[in-house]
Formats: sequence, C-alpha cells, structure tokens
Amino acid sequence: MIIDNKKNKELYYGVHPRFRAAFEFIEKVERENLAPGRYELDGDNLFVNVSEYELGENKGIYEAHGRYIDIQYIIEGKEAFNCAMECECEVTQAFDEKIDAALYSCNGLRTHIEAGEGDFAIFFPQDVHNPGVKLGEGVKVKKAIAKVLI
Repeated sequence: MIIDNKKNKELYYGVHPRFRAAFEFIEKVERENLAPGRYELDGDNLFVNVSEYELGENKGIYEAHGRYIDIQYIIEGKEAFNCAMECECEVTQAFDEKIDAALYSCNGLRTHIEAGEGDFAIFFPQDVHNPGVKLGEGVKVKKAIAKVLI
C-alpha cells in the first residue's frame, strides 16, 4: 500500500509500466471534469472508473483484489480508508474473478488513513482495504479509480 499526494506521482511511475498513463488520465479527468463512468485506456489492461457519491454508512466490508492494482484518487471531497493485513482478516466471500475481489471481515490490526483532494492510495493484491469511510456529514466525493492489470 502507498499513500501520497499528486505532487509526488512521478515517484511511482517506475512501480508499474502502466502507472504513468493512469496518472496522466486521472489528471485529464480532473482538468476536464469528465463525467462518471468507465474509461478504457488499454482495454482490460488499464481502465479508470470515475464516480461521484455522498458518503453514507460504511458497512466495514474489506476487499482485496487478485488481478488488478487499484489507484484510488480523490478528485473532490474527502474520505478515509481502513486498511488491514490479510493475515489479520477472515474471508467472508471467496475470491470472485468476475469482480476481481475477495471480501473480508477485519477485527485485528488496522490502519485508518484520511485522504483529501489530490491524495491517492495504491492498493496491491495483498492490501486488504475498506474505502469510502465517511469523514463528517454530507461529504460528497468525486473519485477516480485506475485499475492496473498486474
């Protein structure tokens, strides 16, 4: 897991060959105020889901992916992420290839991270995470999630 701000995005271009394209497109989403939806940059190898939502009650459901790295980038608003080590969690739904996720319940060691505009979190397959944790009432969020095939 990596947590940082867009001003440092170049530091991560070498982590994966598709990271540069992902960050460049996220900047386009931000600059051109692109509408919510799925944007394919390289088919299933790299795509970005843009969403807008109001944070509600968080159900405490954690997820981890098998085929994709998530770059979750906050364009507007703020939210928190709870993160945990996979060994500290109990699988509640086995890995489902259609949604590229296994679901977990985590009562062990956790990390709580708050993110605002321009902040991003990168979650690798071993990083169990629970995004969309509310920080205050009536918080609206616009977020881009780049899905980078491993």
